[in-house]
Amino acid sequence: MEEEDIKRLIFNDESNFNFFYSDGKISVWRTPGTGLSPKKLQSTVKHGGGSIMVLVCFSYYGVGKLVIIDRTMNSVKYLNILSLDLGPSARSMGLTNYIFNKIMIPSTLQGLKTIF
Repeated sequence: MEEEDIKRLIFNDESNFNFFYSDGKISVWRTPGTGLSPKKLQSTVKHGGGSIMVLVCFSYYGVGKLVIIDRTMNSVKYLNILSLDLGPSARSMGLTNYIFNKIMIPSTLQGLKTIF
């Protein structure tokens, strides 16, 4: 791939952020022989506290629109986001003739590579 083609690439990425704490294991480091300090313990939040998922595209020239995803991503939502937001994001980065990197499509949506 030529350098000019690489500069035309648009990638996308999605991330999930929890409002309270991690959704995985939490490690606690303490001095041997000491107990857990009450002020170091995290309280629980009813119903998990919630989270937010976001999707953004980016290129050599910058970052596109940040899209907030309501609940779980599925193929219909993903295609809707691409059809509504990819073009305007590309234009905001100064790209009118771009290459969308389909390699970065989330593994749960890999069947879409042939559609989009």
